[in-house]
Amino acid sequence: MPNGGAPAFYNPNCNRTWASCTINGPTIRPDELSELVGLRPWLAHSAGDRRRPNRVTGEERVWKEGLWSVTSKFDVVSTDAETHLAWLLDRLEPHRDELHAYIESHQAVTDITSFWESATGNGGPMFSPEILARLASFGFPYGLDIYFLDE
Repeated sequence: MPNGGAPAFYNPNCNRTWASCTINGPTIRPDELSELVGLRPWLAHSAGDRRRPNRVTGEERVWKEGLWSVTSKFDVVSTDAETHLAWLLDRLEPHRDELHAYIESHQAVTDITSFWESATGNGGPMFSPEILARLASFGFPYGLDIYFLDE
């Protein structure tokens, strides 16, 4: 863990953070993925589901691809990005093989991301070698989405 092995549940340089895993593709069925891993997504839709009408033209639209996304945003109270990532991996790891099979059979695109918003304009998220190894074991792209508050 960061900070010399001590658990870090608070990062004074962070205003807010969370981690998410998103799976999308033309044949993704969110209900199938939810049943597979036992998690309810915070964001989900299937190809063909209705979208909001276009704000300018009012034209009705549908989603072209399915999407399933889970996040730590509503379940973890911490400004430590690693704590959020660990929460997410704790829930996905028991289903790694099933997820890989599902993703391959549906030719889906998958990623894990961390949102991180700076409170101070200094510092940044820290990740231990252990959490990075866990993350790497999935073979999914990982992205950091970093924001700075306007003064």
